[in-house]
Amino acid sequence: MAGLTYPVAATVTLAAELPVYAAVLRARAGTPIRWALAGGAAVNVVTHPLLWFVLVPGLRAVTGSHLAAVVLAETAAWFAEGAMMAWGLGRRPGAGDLWSAAMTAAIAANATSFLLGVLIESALP
Repeated sequence: MAGLTYPVAATVTLAAELPVYAAVLRARAGTPIRWALAGGAAVNVVTHPLLWFVLVPGLRAVTGSHLAAVVLAETAAWFAEGAMMAWGLGRRPGAGDLWSAAMTAAIAANATSFLLGVLIESALP
């Protein structure tokens, strides 16, 4: 989302990802919606600024491609968010094994926000 300001990109990311986290974690692991929403917000507070300010610029300098940098950074964010979500939600009573559900939610959420970002950027002048 290079054409967007950071606050707008962060807002779009949360708006796209939080419903996905809630739906997938509820369906796959029976996670209460409030826990899924809180977890989705928490992992984004960690990963989004790192992706925006560190990973994408650094990877763009190495690869010479904004798209390649974003795809690589999103892959890292997917794994990091899934791992943090599984760890965080696994600490609540009755959570069971959340690894698969958390990784599925993270990849679905990040794919959703990535595609939305591509659509928004393609519409910008």
